[in-house]
Amino acid sequence: MLRGETERHQDAGPSRRLVLISLITSVTLVSMVLVLAWGRANHNNASANYEASSLVAAATHELQAQTRDLRDMAGQIGIGPASRIDRGRPFDRLFVIDPQAGQALEAGPDFDKTGDYAAFAEQVAPLLATSRTLTLAGLRGRLSEDAATTTVEAASDGMFILANQEAYAASLVPVPEALRVREGLGQGTVLVGLRRVSADFLARVSRLAGITTLDIVPHPNSDESLIAVPLNPTGQGAFVEWRADRPGDRLVGQIGSFLVSFAALFAGLLAYQTTLRLADNESLAKRLAGQDLLSGLANRFRLAQELEAQIDQSHTTGNGFALLCIDLDRFKEINDTFGHDAGDRLIVHVAQKIRETIRSDDLAARLGGDEFAVVQTNVSTAADCAALAQRLLTIVQEPFDVGGQLASVGMSIGIAIYPYDTDNRDQLMRHADLALYKAKRDGRNRFCFYEPSLSDELSLGQSTEADLRRAIANDELNVYYQPIVSPNGETMVGVEALVRWHHPERGLIKPEDFIGLAESRGLIVPLGEWVLRRACEDSLNWPDLRVAVNVSALQFRQKSFVANVSKIIAETGANPARLELELTESVVVDDVDTTEEAMVQLRSMGIRMALDDFGTSYSSLIYLRRFAFDKIKIDRSFLASLEGTGENAIIVHSVVHLGRALGLTVTAEGVETREQHRFLQAVGAHELQGFLFAKPLTSVEIALLYQDGCHMPPPKADAVYEDEEEYLLLQGAA
Repeated sequence: MLRGETERHQDAGPSRRLVLISLITSVTLVSMVLVLAWGRANHNNASANYEASSLVAAATHELQAQTRDLRDMAGQIGIGPASRIDRGRPFDRLFVIDPQAGQALEAGPDFDKTGDYAAFAEQVAPLLATSRTLTLAGLRGRLSEDAATTTVEAASDGMFILANQEAYAASLVPVPEALRVREGLGQGTVLVGLRRVSADFLARVSRLAGITTLDIVPHPNSDESLIAVPLNPTGQGAFVEWRADRPGDRLVGQIGSFLVSFAALFAGLLAYQTTLRLADNESLAKRLAGQDLLSGLANRFRLAQELEAQIDQSHTTGNGFALLCIDLDRFKEINDTFGHDAGDRLIVHVAQKIRETIRSDDLAARLGGDEFAVVQTNVSTAADCAALAQRLLTIVQEPFDVGGQLASVGMSIGIAIYPYDTDNRDQLMRHADLALYKAKRDGRNRFCFYEPSLSDELSLGQSTEADLRRAIANDELNVYYQPIVSPNGETMVGVEALVRWHHPERGLIKPEDFIGLAESRGLIVPLGEWVLRRACEDSLNWPDLRVAVNVSALQFRQKSFVANVSKIIAETGANPARLELELTESVVVDDVDTTEEAMVQLRSMGIRMALDDFGTSYSSLIYLRRFAFDKIKIDRSFLASLEGTGENAIIVHSVVHLGRALGLTVTAEGVETREQHRFLQAVGAHELQGFLFAKPLTSVEIALLYQDGCHMPPPKADAVYEDEEEYLLLQGAA
């Protein structure tokens, strides 16, 4: 009995073991099949999603390029039958849309065909509404049960639309202010450009995305290996379709022949291989997410990650690192002269040179446009950064070949070091930008380190801008008048208006400290109008004196300048025949035709025109012959080191005789010594101006001189006051 039970147990043992092995084998085989099926689907879907993301990135790149072309030509397009458009531009339709007037006009020679816009209106409406969002949504295919969706935020205002049974790439940019004002268009007017999605367009997108062939089809194909992306967010109309890469299918084909014989062995191997490949795809996707598409360098997102990582590492090791912000000089000239393709090639060329120059542990990134950055690791001293910056400057010394022509660019670099300059990532980038700005301001093609004074200058500039804006609005500025006297220095024949700013906290701020700020911050126009109005009002108290007012180049280039001058004269009741506007030579050179037209209009009103600082710039005699100047003013720099037989004396003598020969009044500025006075009398200057005769005076002081018959006190000894600030302080003006 016991033996029989034992034998049954012994007989049952192999059976149970066989069942167990069979069960294990079956489970293993089923698991292998399931893992293989899962791997197949995931590989295919991962590849499909990657290809779709690449397609979106490539399409976005093309839309951005199209938007740049549209922005470049926006300032050149007119509206109306007489308009001219460069048909070489890649646009099939151009519309100017004025939302205030509720109208859409086609730009260019086909202006009268405005009815064409109706076919595009419904499709363009989402572009106008979303403006800065490009969406390729609704990725559809039968590679898995779940449909994938991909949406990206684009840097350009563009999207794909469907109209007239055709696909178009649409871009949108604001209409330039000058064009909007010239054509009488409303605020918010935009320019919309449409380009057919042609075979060439698809070929470029296909090449950028790494997809073999793209087609436009009316509806998704039934073939499961095809992927279709709708051209508009509604998912209706035409689709961009391509044959998907199916790495999962290849995986099954490679392993299927060994599945039965080596099921148990390859189950784990297949799971490992599947997991490994998915990890590789994920790693690749992450890498591409941090990569600039054009240059292959890291992008801004990847740069931010690297800075955070370097900060963490610095806390552990105590080593510092540096951020170098790089900007190409004269890059816009390359784009404007040779086109954007040449600009892109230059970007790729510079990116490669930067990559070759830095160490393997350093990171190079492209921030956009012609802006780059380098993270230099393990920095011990500023000399390490200077050495790298100097090497980087040399990579653009050789001219760049652009279609058989040589083009040169420069490079400006700003450097900030962690943790010496800051212990904050955002501050580090800001400080490097400030150093870059200083490098450009100091002449370009150089590198500069961050200094705390740069932040102080920025803060001071921002504070000064706000204070100046408030001072103009609240009438807190002052106008002083420097007398212009007869050659003998005894009679005042006119005055020059000079703006002064007495800050309530900082005291007297000299004009050279805030005029440049006003020009760079857009305040020079209201400031210039304020000075002109005050000078016109004060001139009513001296009806026989000419009043000269300086005009900034930026102010004079305003289309409304002549109209504003006329308005101020009418409102103040000033005599235009006693008003004299002083222009520098740079105003004349920058836009000859516009300048001439404005001067003709001003002279027709009776206003006199003076050419200031004559001889310090271009000094072409053609300006004196072509433009209707009444006066030339000899710059004070010629009198600063005047010697009776010196070079400056010869120049001043020649200018005076030239002016007299042309029938122009000649005024010499900056007369500060009696020797200068005697020389100018001898050569025949008509008018003199300088501290020898009088410093800038208040309107009340000018009125007292005027009441005294414009008699000037005898010239004082040379250099009575060291500078104008001292004089104003002595006068109680500060």
